Amino acid sequence: MHIPRMDSRGGGVGLLYNKCYKIEKQDDTSFLSFEYMEVLLGSPTTVLRIGVLYRPLPSTENGLTATMFFNELPILLSLFLVGDFNFHVDNHTDNVASKFLDSLDSYNLVQHFSGPTHEDKHTLDLMTARACEDTIQSWSTLNPHLSDHLAIHSKLSLPQ
Repeated sequence: MHIPRMDSRGGGVGLLYNKCYKIEKQDDTSFLSFEYMEVLLGSPTTVLRIGVLYRPLPSTENGLTATMFFNELPILLSLFLVGDFNFHVDNHTDNVASKFLDSLDSYNLVQHFSGPTHEDKHTLDLMTARACEDTIQSWSTLNPHLSDHLAIHSKLSLPQ
């Protein structure tokens, strides 16, 4: 399921899922600082609400700032979030990335990936979930050579 970027070539947000799950796209919610899609992923025993996002790098050209993102972020922090956040969370000296991780921590969320998810060897693509839940059992990356980002495959443990 995807929402393509309409104003330029390539991009947009999407989610690959196993067809054994029922998936339902929710009403479009638009944000100024990132592209977003929300879906309900249903199994025979549970439903998981997932937010998929792409946050473009702020620049003078696009008029975006990290502050704009941080102002909109709290709306989503009750969701299981995945996507390209464009924060170098692997760089512990990056103040903006640290602020993002602190925001997650303040909502009892953790980012589950370690290691590079981008061809420049940074961790930009994330999967966040509540720290107290064991939702993410395992994950791995794969380079399908379709993008400058790796594909992330995850195995989830969903409650009955």
